[in-house]
Amino acid sequence: MKRIIRKNTFETNSSSSHSFSICIKDKKISHPKEINFEAHEFHNYPFDGDDMSSMQGRANYLYSIAIQCFMENKLKEALQKALPNTKLKFEHEYREIKNTYLINHQAQYAGSDLLDRVLEDSVLLINYLLDDKTDVLITGDYDYSGVTGGNDRFVIGDVKYE
Repeated sequence: MKRIIRKNTFETNSSSSHSFSICIKDKKISHPKEINFEAHEFHNYPFDGDDMSSMQGRANYLYSIAIQCFMENKLKEALQKALPNTKLKFEHEYREIKNTYLINHQAQYAGSDLLDRVLEDSVLLINYLLDDKTDVLITGDYDYSGVTGGNDRFVIGDVKYE
């Protein structure tokens, strides 16, 4: 027997978890000459095409959440201040952003927490983007784990216990 809860609605049992772990210490990290930020949807990871272990994937995620939270200009200002000698390029494929979730709606709170923190702390912003020790985990129903924890890290979301 099929039970209909809401008529004419596609329903799914999918969920999404976005977790972040960033070193809080100021590190000597070489800054790239150029960074391209491309906003798009993060709904179907890993099929969205971003490698979250790369600077490019993390840059795209941060720019997407900034657009979703209507904080694109604040992000651009923070990036220009933190990376004065780096050429920054910004692209997005959406002409009308209103009512568009670029970050999966279940995970938007973790994404907006990340954005708030990196906007107020340039060390976190630089480390999030450029440090290869930054740990970002985007999962769905298929995997429920967490990011690396520790006293020297800022963590949002689920932490991996070993």
